Amino acid sequence: MQAVASVVLASTDVDRKTNEITRFAPLLDQISDLRGTVITSPTSPNAAPTGC
Repeated sequence: MQAVASVVLASTDVDRKTNEITRFAPLLDQISDLRGTVITSPTSPNAAPTGC
């Protein structure tokens, strides 16, 4: 699959007291309807699935 266009729907800061994994679900909660949407995110090789 090759992306033709991209859009940033939401973003959040990640400070030293947390990490990207714990901020992912609250970030998605900012978007009202994700049906039919492909979501990509850079990941860490040590990241566990979030269940989102």
